[in-house]
Amino acid sequence: TQPQGGLALWIELPELVNTLPLYAKARESGIVLTPGRLFTAQDRYHNFLRMSFVHPWTSPRVDALKRLGQLIQEK
Repeated sequence: TQPQGGLALWIELPELVNTLPLYAKARESGIVLTPGRLFTAQDRYHNFLRMSFVHPWTSPRVDALKRLGQLIQEK
């Protein structure tokens, strides 16, 4: 059956990547992600992020993932 709800990925990045600043850079590129830190009241998950995939897989979405990879490498 085809799911009626959303789909999300919980991604762990290297410990040196802080996803709060990455969030701001990604937004400037039109990429929406959620920093892992927002999912806890504790000081955890700084190097985690959640990405939702509720829209069709298209070449612009693939390009956005490639751009996100570049932003991660920039630190």
